[in-house]
Amino acid sequence: MLSGGWSRCARVVRAVTRTGAAVVMALFLARPADGAGTMWVTNGPGGRVAIREHSVRVEVQDGIAVTEVLQVFQNLEDRVVEAMYRFALPQGASLADFTMWINGKEMVGEVVERRRARQIYDSYKPVVRDPGLVEKTDDGAFEMRIFPVNPKATQKVRLRYYEELPFRRGRYTYVYPLHVDMPRQWWPQHDANRAERFSLRLHVHSALGVASMRSESHPPLKIERRSDVYWRAGLESANQSLEQDVAVSWTTARRPGVLELYGSRGDEKTGTFRAVLTLGDDVRPDPADGQDYVFVLDVSGSMKDDARLERARELLTALLGRLGPGDRFTILAAGPTERRLFEMPAPADEAALAKAKEFLSTLRPGGSVIMEPILASALSLRQAGRPLAAVLISDGILDFDDPGPLGRRVGELVSAGRLVYVPLTCRVEGTLTDLVRQSLGWVEHLPPGRHGDEAAGAVAYRLARPAVVEPRLEWDGAEITDVTPANLRGLWPGETISVYGRYRGSGRVTMRLRGRLGGREFLREATAALPECDLSKGKIERMWATRRVEDLVELSRTQKEQAQQETLWRIVRLGELHSIATDYTSFLVLENDAEFRKWQIERTNALRTAWDREGDLETRQRLAALREGVEAMSDRQRRDGVRIEPRRDTAAPAWANTAGGEFKPELPRPLFSGTPRNIRAKNLRPPRVGPRRIVLPEGVRVKNVAFRKGVTSSDTEPIIGDLAQITDGDKEGIDGSYVELSPGRQWVQIDLGEEHVIRFILFWQYHREGRVYRDVIVQVSNDPDFVKGVVTLFNNDYDNSSGLGVGKDLQYVDSFEGELVMPPRPVIGRYVRLWSNGNTSNDMNHYTEVEVYASPPE
Repeated sequence: MLSGGWSRCARVVRAVTRTGAAVVMALFLARPADGAGTMWVTNGPGGRVAIREHSVRVEVQDGIAVTEVLQVFQNLEDRVVEAMYRFALPQGASLADFTMWINGKEMVGEVVERRRARQIYDSYKPVVRDPGLVEKTDDGAFEMRIFPVNPKATQKVRLRYYEELPFRRGRYTYVYPLHVDMPRQWWPQHDANRAERFSLRLHVHSALGVASMRSESHPPLKIERRSDVYWRAGLESANQSLEQDVAVSWTTARRPGVLELYGSRGDEKTGTFRAVLTLGDDVRPDPADGQDYVFVLDVSGSMKDDARLERARELLTALLGRLGPGDRFTILAAGPTERRLFEMPAPADEAALAKAKEFLSTLRPGGSVIMEPILASALSLRQAGRPLAAVLISDGILDFDDPGPLGRRVGELVSAGRLVYVPLTCRVEGTLTDLVRQSLGWVEHLPPGRHGDEAAGAVAYRLARPAVVEPRLEWDGAEITDVTPANLRGLWPGETISVYGRYRGSGRVTMRLRGRLGGREFLREATAALPECDLSKGKIERMWATRRVEDLVELSRTQKEQAQQETLWRIVRLGELHSIATDYTSFLVLENDAEFRKWQIERTNALRTAWDREGDLETRQRLAALREGVEAMSDRQRRDGVRIEPRRDTAAPAWANTAGGEFKPELPRPLFSGTPRNIRAKNLRPPRVGPRRIVLPEGVRVKNVAFRKGVTSSDTEPIIGDLAQITDGDKEGIDGSYVELSPGRQWVQIDLGEEHVIRFILFWQYHREGRVYRDVIVQVSNDPDFVKGVVTLFNNDYDNSSGLGVGKDLQYVDSFEGELVMPPRPVIGRYVRLWSNGNTSNDMNHYTEVEVYASPPE
């Protein structure tokens, strides 16, 4: 039999800022890579940044952790540099505060509706008070650009976040993520993988008591028992390596079946509660005659990145070592073709394990993989009377035209026994992740830096025990509303169910958990008391709001226009009232209180932080009064018809078949129609009659290979936006979706990472209104400097004003369909460069999105 462990995954946040009057931070709660904050130089080769100080203080109260991080970096260069700051939040964590010191001045922020924050940010530019902008990319990372960082100067940043810690098999575990996932191009310049001074202080308070504490990752951590309910741990060192996450775990006296209720309420009628119920580990593993295991290992080309295949081998070796008497197994290597260790599961004896080790050593990443037939092959290994447990190990970068067949195979594997999916990144979202969770399988992340043996224990625990499926809650007693999460997933014995909600009244409350376990009805019931007035648990209110926002975001994705807008405004209101950065709210940092008053922005975040620290009634009452003003402002905007643009889910594209020879790209909403009358342009292409068709040879497969690839430009400091937006998948023509470059002739260039067989290119410049961009030229080359081997695919510079030759293509009005550049024959190249020279409305250059469609390598 396999046996168990704990799990943890961190997620990364990404952002962009410059020195000046304002900083806007769009810090969104869904998605991830892991890592604490790091900084590196982005403008020019050889730049080096050192970490002078990295201090962490953690307060844990009954399983809710508040982490405060302070870091001081220094520019080691004798020149002014632009630095990139990247930091991480654990999965499900909520950023409570972000502070940075610019020119010695501390800058703090408030949460504002996303579009309004953008408008305020843009308003400072005409008066040459350059604000900063912090926005999320679609891969869930936040990077803050800081410019200028003067020669030998230091830069200080501080962030604070909340998280609910996992409780599994009697232990809480706290992990401070240190491994950092940064772009490959900055690796040679990075000199910040050590801290001159590093310290971590952990304070653990538990009403249930703390029985023991340990750190397997950092044994030198000093652990001290102060009382039955309070322990602390500390680590301080010089020249500390920042390559390994710090993990600390402790046991409590939590008893299965006992309901813990924590409430937070001042003198308001409505309070906020947290309910925790621990499921007993009384469901025994399968009988000793064992079960069959099929390990599906992705060996496609993307598995060569970040040592993913090596980490997969480590995990598989640890899992094989946990097989017991009576267990049988085989391994399926999933690449362009399937390779199988044993045709049918074989007994896990010494000879079979030796063959497995040799088999794993021969695997090499390459090509692409279509996972659905591989899972069908795994399903065919099921034998009558033997439970089948499947483990799928992949980076989630898979090819499929329609997720339906893949989803059905995932569901069939779950029904056949148990399924655990192990993504080798810390990305929380993804089609395969969603399919596994929807089918009540388990997802166990293995990001860089996490030990394979520890992950193997967590995987084994799920495979050895059935879960409570179709769980639902019932309440008796006080009036309970707004319970979150709205939808509970599968629950495993030995773990806790933790929910948040609002309540009226006080006294005893009964919570019933119903579901199905092993095909039979399951019921657990517990009773506890809610407080009438308790200010000591202010963190609970914030955690409730965070979880409530997550529920509403998920709900909004399934709604139609009017209902969706109401839900989005509820998200905005919760974000502003509780200082939560979401897909629809941003942190706005201004120079001083006078600037906040100018924009009628209440300082709720400052008061909320004070209440978190002090928990006094007077601060709580002042905060409630300020929130009334924030709520009134939100209501006025909603009544005035201000529309919130839904954010699109831009998952990595897959290879798409051109059914019938025609390819249909996903297009943004049209923002205008026809050709504007006042446009004056020579050689203007007349409007097309009917929809555009993109026709390719029958059966050709293509995908956008420019998605999230690196972008450079002749204008290294765009006036609006960040160059990464050009390949982020957002094609909408609204504020925040486009990049504005300086006047005159400018270019943007995309590095596809390797040579590709390019079929066609689609690009959107600024389709919010009808414009004609001048001297548009599209080129492809394998030379990053575009000196040799340059192929020009499109050129409408009719008078050679750009100096790149006279073009014969027509000028066009940019529209929601984008401009299609399709050469008569495929072109091979790695770099794509697009030129323009102003437009008919102004002299600026704009880009919303560029898509490069290529065929898979032969």
